[in-house]
Amino acid sequence: MAENVRTKAERESQLEQIARYWVRGYTQQQIANHYKLSQGQISYDLKEVRERWKQATIESYKERVFAEVLLINEVQQTAWKEWEETFEPRFLQVVLKCSHQRSRLLGLYDMSNLSSLERSNTREQKHMMKQAQEAVKNLGLHGESQDVEEVWLKEEGFEDHT
Repeated sequence: MAENVRTKAERESQLEQIARYWVRGYTQQQIANHYKLSQGQISYDLKEVRERWKQATIESYKERVFAEVLLINEVQQTAWKEWEETFEPRFLQVVLKCSHQRSRLLGLYDMSNLSSLERSNTREQKHMMKQAQEAVKNLGLHGESQDVEEVWLKEEGFEDHT
């Protein structure tokens, strides 16, 4: 079969239809016959289509993650404001949950990949949080007796291994 020579514009306009034929179950050879192209050219076109789909999916995913992070940030800012006005520990729980959700969303939360130095820093952060909570309790500003950080860590399956 004589191969059809296409311009870039022609190829571009055919890519979407080639992809439609392919997802409907047409073989590469059938598509090639329809467009009077080689099967190799259709294979190349489909590789391009799959790469574009992949990039579109990645971009869509990134946009969704960005939107979720913005929402989490807004909720966390509101919780901090409420805590500063009321000193109610339930707002600290919201702050911690927001931080946890953001970390999970960004892939920062896999404790198994932390180096020993990073684990040490995490223990320091937990210790600092406990000290801050004790200071709040000592000032008589607590409304609940639960250790917010400890409850949160247990809910998420982390035990204190210090």
